[in-house]
Amino acid sequence: MKVMRTKIQLIYYPFFYTFNTKLYKTVAIELVTATGSSFQ
Repeated sequence: MKVMRTKIQLIYYPFFYTFNTKLYKTVAIELVTATGSSFQ
């Protein structure tokens, strides 16, 4: 069971990594914009 899970992680890790990176960048940009506008 654990070996199977590791194989699935190895297959899907690049996809999830790029997806999470794009999501993180989008959220970070939105957070910076929101905090920047609130400080002004």
